[in-house]
Amino acid sequence: MGLRHLFYQLAIYLAACSAFFQPTIVRAEESVSIGILASLSDEWAAVGKNIVRGAEIARDELNSSAGLGKPIRLVIEDTREANSGATAVSAYRNLRQRGVTIFVGPVGAPAGMSLAPIVAKEPVVMITPVVGVRDFSDAAPNIFNARGVDESSSRTMARFAIQRGWKRAGILSSQQPWESAQGNAFRDEFTRLGGVVAALEEPLPDASDLKTPIAKVLQAKPDVIFLSNANRLALAARQIKAAGYEGPKLAALLDQSLVEQSQGTLEGTRFAAFGSPTPDFKQRFADRYKEAPGLGADTGYDAVMAIGLAMKQTRSSSPERVVPALATIQFPGASEPFAFDADRIAKRSLARFIVRDGLIVEDPADSSRGR
Repeated sequence: MGLRHLFYQLAIYLAACSAFFQPTIVRAEESVSIGILASLSDEWAAVGKNIVRGAEIARDELNSSAGLGKPIRLVIEDTREANSGATAVSAYRNLRQRGVTIFVGPVGAPAGMSLAPIVAKEPVVMITPVVGVRDFSDAAPNIFNARGVDESSSRTMARFAIQRGWKRAGILSSQQPWESAQGNAFRDEFTRLGGVVAALEEPLPDASDLKTPIAKVLQAKPDVIFLSNANRLALAARQIKAAGYEGPKLAALLDQSLVEQSQGTLEGTRFAAFGSPTPDFKQRFADRYKEAPGLGADTGYDAVMAIGLAMKQTRSSSPERVVPALATIQFPGASEPFAFDADRIAKRSLARFIVRDGLIVEDPADSSRGR
């Protein structure tokens, strides 16, 4: 009995020694999570899908390169933000509860302006691939804009209208913040240059019948119509055509999905936008997804790539280190050389585009390139 007790005590002692002298193993995190906030099931689903796909290409390229330290994992949330920022705020908070501190998104100004005051108070970094209003990135030093400011493109189209000799303009906008901002930017530049805005209509952003505001615009007998209601642009084009208008149309923003939804009624419509994806990026995207990249693909790629390179440079995923590093990041980019300016907005050049034979192509008469 005593011998067995002795062996028992010895076993306990050896086990304790083994535990005490065993080297401590510190396990590094398996990956760095980047939260993707994108509309995936509403009117902006095509843009959201392109953002996710561009982000996936950047993630895979970063994960296959040396020096990153930890692989990047994308955590995707559907924000359904075409008309409201409420779901985007919920999606952001859900990811924060899961420990995410690095974000790419959101898609639109309603979500952007809802999130900005929240993000400004938290230890995170956020880069939007599509929100084109300056107020978003101006809200805080930890918010970046990978797209550029869309008001510059709307002013470009106002100058184009004046150059064409169109002195009276009708504007069909909406009460959605981004759409209203674009309509106002066009109006301000157009009137500054001597034009007259004969009508400016701002229906609710989710209005499904635009016949009344369209009638008011047409009654003003405009030389040109500027469309900044991106949510309902295809519907507006169809109803403008049905109302008998055959004159020129300009837009604040277009993508191929809107052209297809318009059923031919956006043919000849011009707009200014930041440069097209490079042939190399188009090929990489098409090889993977069997279709051409749309709006948000190139900037979704650039946003994730910028974050990855900032983490590689600092050897950290901490926002307090990533944020200052982003100011110095430069790389080829999916559409042109990428870098942020002093206001944390991507340095992007503008080009003018036109819808020809149902496709968006660069306007052959374009002379608008430049910041």
